[in-house]
Amino acid sequence: ALALAGQLAASAVQAQVWDASDHPAQPGTDGQLPAGVILIGRSVALPSALNAGITAADLRRRPLEPGQIEVFVQVEAVLPPDTTAAAELTAAIDGTTVTLRALSFSADATGRCPVQRLSIPLDRPVGTLLSLALRLPGDVLDLDDRVELLLPRQERLRVLLVGAKPDPFVSIALAGLAEAGAISVASIEPAAWRADLAADVVIFAGWLPSEWSARPALVIDPPAGRPPIDALAIAGGLAVDSPRLADPGHALLYGVASARVAALQTAVLPSAGPLTPLWSSPAGPFLAAGEIQGARMVALAAAVDRSERLALTSVWPLLIGNALLWCTQPERDRQGGERHHTGTVLTLKGAQLTWSDGTTLRSASHLVELDRLGAWRTEAGETGSAALLDSGESVLPVAPPASGEQAASPWWRGDLMPLLLGLLLGLLLLEAWLYHRLGVA
Repeated sequence: ALALAGQLAASAVQAQVWDASDHPAQPGTDGQLPAGVILIGRSVALPSALNAGITAADLRRRPLEPGQIEVFVQVEAVLPPDTTAAAELTAAIDGTTVTLRALSFSADATGRCPVQRLSIPLDRPVGTLLSLALRLPGDVLDLDDRVELLLPRQERLRVLLVGAKPDPFVSIALAGLAEAGAISVASIEPAAWRADLAADVVIFAGWLPSEWSARPALVIDPPAGRPPIDALAIAGGLAVDSPRLADPGHALLYGVASARVAALQTAVLPSAGPLTPLWSSPAGPFLAAGEIQGARMVALAAAVDRSERLALTSVWPLLIGNALLWCTQPERDRQGGERHHTGTVLTLKGAQLTWSDGTTLRSASHLVELDRLGAWRTEAGETGSAALLDSGESVLPVAPPASGEQAASPWWRGDLMPLLLGLLLGLLLLEAWLYHRLGVA
């Protein structure tokens, strides 16, 4: 914007560009303007800022806890320096309040408050629209106080287990998840495998099809040399105690005590390629996750039933649950709708977009600007939501001191050069006067 304004101003003589903003451009940005164009910043910031806003919000299913959803919320605030304030954060589903949190803010000498992050659990929520509302007395910006999120459908994951002799501990872990209501499991022999079988995620136990079809998959003890993994077999296996972690923060390892694992590695997974290593031994990676042909995959090159400390610990069912959720995360996110910042321009399949407040917008070009807050959906089944969610917008700047305030500052602050020059001139005049008097005497 600054460069475009400079091009327009360059056509005039003695042109100026005025930047009126709460964050006016600094003098160092003059290099973006043509020669002869002067940049003048005009601050329109408030003399005193008082605002709290939601700067991040997202939903997450809890592993191994069917129907349990966590709402992660980040709140930032700016207050008058060295003051405190109290606020309330409410969560409502389809207009019914389900929880309320009290927040307390304390500003430092600059008015900034520490960032607050909250986790709000939802127990089997029934409804479609989750609304978050933040209330702070005297808040000067309402646009960052409200966020709407579409709740995902509470459906069981359809899991298909394919293997000639599946590991019994794999079946036990899946049976526990099915009993808890998280998944439904179907098992088939490799000879009955078809790429068009309906399932949200497929578990291949000791077997891989000759032709790979892109779909979410968990591969346990993969056969050597079979694409798309191309694992290298280890004769007799390799006992691994406390595997090395390549990425401890990966979602697949959430809550997993990797240091307690003692597994029998049966193959080495490629360290370079579409799968990212997560567990490694001196021989190489044996747990990896990534995307192949646009679908997520998790590969575990270990014999679970022959591992010393894996199947009979809490690590195993948690690892299976994390893998199933992680592999199906993109599809579940699409069901819950995509979250965007306000002002985003989208290309949609549908020609009619309906907001949660009932407002309808038609676009023959299928280009739509998200110009308001709230959730939306189209007649083509697309869903999403729009919110401000911007720390730079919520943490409001404060206007610089007025010129009168600067003039009232103590005389010894600021540029002392004029004072020193005045003293030097007075000293020279005094010396000349004394020399003249003494010379006359």
